[in-house]
Amino acid sequence: MSAVMLFFIGDMRVFVPLYIVAGITDVADGFIARKFNARTALGARLDSAGDAVMFLVIVYYLLRIETDILSPYWIAIAIILSVKIISVVAGAIRFRKPIVLHTLANKTAGVAVWLLPLMLWLGLSWYIIPVIIIAAGAAIEEAAMVIYSKGEIEPNRKSIFCR
Repeated sequence: MSAVMLFFIGDMRVFVPLYIVAGITDVADGFIARKFNARTALGARLDSAGDAVMFLVIVYYLLRIETDILSPYWIAIAIILSVKIISVVAGAIRFRKPIVLHTLANKTAGVAVWLLPLMLWLGLSWYIIPVIIIAAGAAIEEAAMVIYSKGEIEPNRKSIFCR
């Protein structure tokens, strides 16, 4: 569904409902899998792929529609994205596969980033700063976990501070 939204970015009457439904179904599928003990490695990978597509849709939307509002923050955004890329590359080198961690910080950052277009549609541009702070913290935590972990890394570890 996320990829379909790309065709409707210019039509907010279609894009906004699709965006909200895509976000809700992303949360719901993980909840249902946990509730019915139907978690699988394939499901986790598909969820991560879906999250990546949704993130790319959000970035494309922000670049195309909200460029002026975000322009003062591009350096911070570029640094956060660089840290995330370094984490994935470091994970690929160390563990021979790309690593995306499902930490509480990453989940919080994901929700915060998903809410960003909604907040901007409501005229709440102040919300950009908390999103940057949350995303930076999550990116730093993930990079530290990938770079400094000993042995195999657990993708579902909740935090660097707990197992």
